[in-house]
Amino acid sequence: MACLSLPKLLLAGDQVMKCPNSEQALCDLLQSFGIDTSAWGDQHAKPLVSLLRELREGSCSLRVANRKRIYRLVEPVFVQITYCGKVLVERMKIFPNGMRREHRSVLAEKKALSDQSALHAAIRGIREELHVDIGEGTEGLVHSPQEDTSFIEELDSASYPGLPAVYETSHIRLNVQSGSSAERAFTHCGLPACKPFETVEMKLEGELRLGWEWVEFHEALRSDLT
Repeated sequence: MACLSLPKLLLAGDQVMKCPNSEQALCDLLQSFGIDTSAWGDQHAKPLVSLLRELREGSCSLRVANRKRIYRLVEPVFVQITYCGKVLVERMKIFPNGMRREHRSVLAEKKALSDQSALHAAIRGIREELHVDIGEGTEGLVHSPQEDTSFIEELDSASYPGLPAVYETSHIRLNVQSGSSAERAFTHCGLPACKPFETVEMKLEGELRLGWEWVEFHEALRSDLT
């Protein structure tokens, strides 16, 4: 997989394409830039309709550089939720068919068009994935912007072969203070005892169960989980 780090300034002047109103319109747009979609939907590649759905929901966008090169921009946000020296980690997924997969990662959310910043995407991810009713103004939820990092890289995408993917990745740290309103909001997420817990997401195929645990922060750093 090719990986190329890119300065943010390279994206500033790129044209944002409007979401096509149909699958055929999307196909025509991509073909006008020399992107062949005939193999999409085969093997590991996603079908064209999946890209259209991502564009409509705002989890990615199409950009054009120098009026001749089209690419897909994705803005993943990784959220480090810390509490008393621990960080929240997703440890496994149980799929609707019963298959279990270990998956040690901090909470991740794609920045949507409606999100004003990576921080807004992080808060939305906490509300939607953990079902925790918080906001930026919640007492005891402390954002540490000096700990935030971001970078841009271009990757060859197996999902949509031939269409370059540019990832503008952000890491956001939010600390939950002991004895605060934020701690109480996270009660069903194992606080204050830092107990493991599960969340459930409804998919078309059925329930997707996610297992979470609070891990010592230094251990997470050693394991490259943050």
